[in-house]
Amino acid sequence: MLSSITVHGRAPVSADSAWVTNRPLNFLFGENGSGKTTISRYLAGDYPSGLEWADGVPQRIHVYNRDVVDKTIREPERMPGVFLLGEPDVSAQAELDELEGKGDEKGGIALAEDELKSRKKTLDACTARLDAAEEALTEAVWVAFRAFDQSFAPTWEGSKRRELMFDEAVKTHDAVRESTDPYPALDELSTRAAAVFVEDMPPVDSIPSVDHTDPNKLPCAELLSEEVTGAADVSLAELIDKLGNRDWVETGREYLEHSAGRCPFCQNVQPQSLLEDLAAYFDGEYRAKKQSLAALAKDYRTTVVAVKETLASVAKADPQFLDAAEFAASRVNLEKVLEDNLRILEDKRDHPSKVVRVDSGDSEVAVTEALVDAANAAITKHNSLLADRKTSRRELVSDVWEHFVRNTLRADLAVYDTARKSDGGQVPVLEQRLEETAKELSRLKSRATELHSLAKSDKAAIEHINGYLANVGFTSFTLEAAEESGYYRLARNGGEAITGQSLSEGERTFITFLHFYYQVTGSDSADRDPDPAVVVIDDPISSLDSGIMWMVSQMVRKLMRMATDPKSHVTQVLVLTHNTRFYSEITFPRQGANNTKFPNAGQVTHAVLEKTANSPSTIRPYGVSPVTSAYRMLWESVKDAGGEAGGAAFGVQNAMRRILETYFKHVGGRSFHDLEDKFTDGAQLDAYRSLIGWANEGSHDAPWEDLDFVNVGTSNEVFLMVFRTVFDATGNIGHYNMMMGIDPDAGDAANGAN
Repeated sequence: MLSSITVHGRAPVSADSAWVTNRPLNFLFGENGSGKTTISRYLAGDYPSGLEWADGVPQRIHVYNRDVVDKTIREPERMPGVFLLGEPDVSAQAELDELEGKGDEKGGIALAEDELKSRKKTLDACTARLDAAEEALTEAVWVAFRAFDQSFAPTWEGSKRRELMFDEAVKTHDAVRESTDPYPALDELSTRAAAVFVEDMPPVDSIPSVDHTDPNKLPCAELLSEEVTGAADVSLAELIDKLGNRDWVETGREYLEHSAGRCPFCQNVQPQSLLEDLAAYFDGEYRAKKQSLAALAKDYRTTVVAVKETLASVAKADPQFLDAAEFAASRVNLEKVLEDNLRILEDKRDHPSKVVRVDSGDSEVAVTEALVDAANAAITKHNSLLADRKTSRRELVSDVWEHFVRNTLRADLAVYDTARKSDGGQVPVLEQRLEETAKELSRLKSRATELHSLAKSDKAAIEHINGYLANVGFTSFTLEAAEESGYYRLARNGGEAITGQSLSEGERTFITFLHFYYQVTGSDSADRDPDPAVVVIDDPISSLDSGIMWMVSQMVRKLMRMATDPKSHVTQVLVLTHNTRFYSEITFPRQGANNTKFPNAGQVTHAVLEKTANSPSTIRPYGVSPVTSAYRMLWESVKDAGGEAGGAAFGVQNAMRRILETYFKHVGGRSFHDLEDKFTDGAQLDAYRSLIGWANEGSHDAPWEDLDFVNVGTSNEVFLMVFRTVFDATGNIGHYNMMMGIDPDAGDAANGAN
């Protein structure tokens, strides 16, 4: 509903003057030329800026004025059609009642809407729980990511956002959820990351194997378990064997060569045969075996040195490939075996008669070799990663994500899976049901629209308009459907199309108003109901006789009733007119069948558009109808012209003439046409003659209608003086004072032109 209208920049209406229209029915009275059509054109424009809406929501504005008459009749063969609500057939109405309900009973549409709301509520609750689970997992993924080993930073490239991290975690989880294979350990991933994520990482050389030979398998190793002795048939053999001092004796031989023929021990001259016996005892076979034992010890020493050098080299390997602690322990064990064996072999070399045993070292070597082999396997894998870095990088990222979800996020994903299984499983089902319900609701609404369309017809408007035309005597033409669908045309009774120029002014006005009336009360489309609208009517009875004016008045009152009906799409009616009879007819509160008057004062606003001579028209609100008494309104105009503000309203002379004619014809008691001797001043006499000359033209019921007169150039002050003098000279000064609101006891200062 419009609450007020301010016409900006449109002469002749003052830009500071607002028309308060805060009721369903609003009436503006104004004489011709005061700006009524200006206001109606302003309201018919696109998005007028001076409108205030009571609820802030603009509505469609339907305007009827002289422009509408010209536009409608411009193409009388192509007038837009109007769809009126008719009577549907019984079966259609019954189906419509089932769809839309009847009384307090809900129809199929309402029930479908309830079901749609219920299903949407269930879906929303399910979705909310699932969203909460997703949010919880998103937060858990983000927290875990920030705490995860940052050496894997390249793994997260392109997904360092909460939502992307969540998506990747769920995707990886879904891919490996059923896997029973062990997932990569973090240490292994770190090793691979060092190779893949470091762009300038060089390949690594393999670690040498430990080349160790079992001393028991060396040449002459069988002598280790043999007592190497001299010849048994020598005379000294029995004694040496008895004493078991073979090695001692052999050592002593070296001293005999330097003792000058004496025994190194007893100092006696040694027997001539002693050296020969000793030489025979330690014969060539003995010497050969002893040399073999020396070679055996020497060869093994070479092996030990080589093995130790290899172990020292292996110990320098990168600990990311070789288990340094394990290797150190195995190295200690192996070197101990090597040194023990070497000591035993050298002892055997020096004491050939001893029987000795040496350790093969196989178990210690096996442990060491296993560590070296594992390191070399890691180095080989490392070098293969470097050989195809792109593929290796992709595989590593995948494995890091798998470790991340299967180890770090295990508990959080278990909770999320529970939510997905319960709520997530229901969502698609609920969505499908919601979609089905929405489709069914749409189908029901479409069917209701079809049924409503069955009750609408643009032919009904033709019948109504032609009925009105016949009732007022316009029988030379009728309205009929045009060839173009959705349009009407005016035609003679013989079917010949007619032009707007062949219609009288009254015919043009009435047919246009009828068409406008049905446009407002009906719809311009068969498939939808009319939108809420404000109806503006500007002087609809111009050039109409009294019978037609009465019919138009009744149609306006029907629109007024629609505006006061909360179920109607017409929310407000604004009427602008200069015709007092029409104004009184549409605003008169008639008694209804239920003892209520329409319209009542609470539904109506009244205002007058006042035109002045040298300034824009202004809008003055009235608490009651300003034309309930046309005679009093004429006096108000004269009273305003003689007030303290000075000046006079344009047309006040005409008001004086109408007062004189009306009062002296019915009440005054004598004629006012023979008073020229009362005016000796030339200007006063001219004014008097102007007043009575116009009055002699005849009686007019509408005081501001047809203002055709010639201003004699005399000032308003002179007319006011002459007007008072007429009442004074005829003995009716009391009536003058009463109508002008003058207190006779206040003195002459309040009389006259004042």
